[in-house]
Amino acid sequence: MTTPEFDSPIITPFVIPTVLTALWTTLRHPDSWELAVATAIKLGGDFDTLGAIVGSTLRAHLGVDAIPSRLAKNVLNAERIKRLAWQYHQLLGTSSNEQ
Repeated sequence: MTTPEFDSPIITPFVIPTVLTALWTTLRHPDSWELAVATAIKLGGDFDTLGAIVGSTLRAHLGVDAIPSRLAKNVLNAERIKRLAWQYHQLLGTSSNEQ
C-alpha cells in the first residue's frame, strides 16, 4: 500500500516531516545556498520555516559568504542580528570552556 504523503516531500505543521524535507532539500543542493532555499520555498506549505532551516543549515555548512549579498543586504536589522549572533556564539563558547 502506498501513501501519497510519502511520494514527494511534504510540508505540515509537524516537526518530523519539516525536518526531513529540510534534510532532503539540503542534501539535494549541498553546494548552493540559493538553489536549496529556492527549492524549499517552491515546495510551498510552511515554506518560511522550511526555508529558515535549509538556509541556516547550508550557511553553517558553506559559510556566510554562500548567502547572496543582494539578499543579505536587504535583511532588516542585519547589523543588530549579527551582533546578537556573535554575542550568543561567545556565550556558548564561554559556557563550554568553563565545564
